[in-house]
Amino acid sequence: MIQNSVSCDHLWHEYIAVVICAEWCGVCREFRNIVKDHQDFHLTWMELDIFEEISSDLVVEIFPTVVVLHQSSVLFVGAIKPKNESLQSLIDASREYSPILKYEELGKNLWSQLIKDFY
Repeated sequence: MIQNSVSCDHLWHEYIAVVICAEWCGVCREFRNIVKDHQDFHLTWMELDIFEEISSDLVVEIFPTVVVLHQSSVLFVGAIKPKNESLQSLIDASREYSPILKYEELGKNLWSQLIKDFY
């Protein structure tokens, strides 16, 4: 299940942080409790089992793992420290990143999943 603060009308223009988590993971539960809403990007939580269904490019081994998208382009993928400040710094830095071409399929799959969840 995806839980998010993403508005479908704004998806195209916004940066989206997809946080891959697992319900059984204590670190993920704590991180979810400390992360605050942000006005400059959208935050989406995705369960590991759903992510694994749509990702053939990436295996998540460390939580929390974050994928930063701008439209369907992946700008960052990796584990971060489970702190609100780490997530904010990542989003700020990601605005300067170029799309990671090896994750093109992953970006399209995540984008499609986000859109699908609104309809």
